[in-house]
Amino acid sequence: MKKNILVFNLLLLFSFSAYAFEFKGVQSGMSPEEVSAVIGSEVTKSTTIYDDKAKIWLPKITPIKAGFRFTNDNKLWRIVITDYKGSFADAVGTKNILEKICSDVDEGTHKIGSGSYSYNMDTYECFLIDTALFKQDIKFYETKTLELWE
Repeated sequence: MKKNILVFNLLLLFSFSAYAFEFKGVQSGMSPEEVSAVIGSEVTKSTTIYDDKAKIWLPKITPIKAGFRFTNDNKLWRIVITDYKGSFADAVGTKNILEKICSDVDEGTHKIGSGSYSYNMDTYECFLIDTALFKQDIKFYETKTLELWE
């Protein structure tokens, strides 16, 4: 129920803005070329940049990774930024702020190292989503699939 209210509120907010999100110079609806120019790394239709490249774009945050997803007509509809969770008060404070900035915040883990020298770190994933572009893309693929199956 809480997520439904959040989605409804986000849809209302998005319907009144020129673009659904803007974060550190990147706006929903941008092309891969435009995003690449802003973040300083090459981005294609479905790209994830990892810590070394992600911290060029986000030097104060220094995230683990940032993922970019584009619609069928190359418009940015989603960014997912993954960062370390921290512990106790740090984690709660971080989550409180991310919930104000992000469309949605999920908790996860990130594996560091390999084999017997690996461990998992708790993470937050900040989702920035343009719901209108996402729905347009769903409609495109529904139509395409229907044409194939009819």
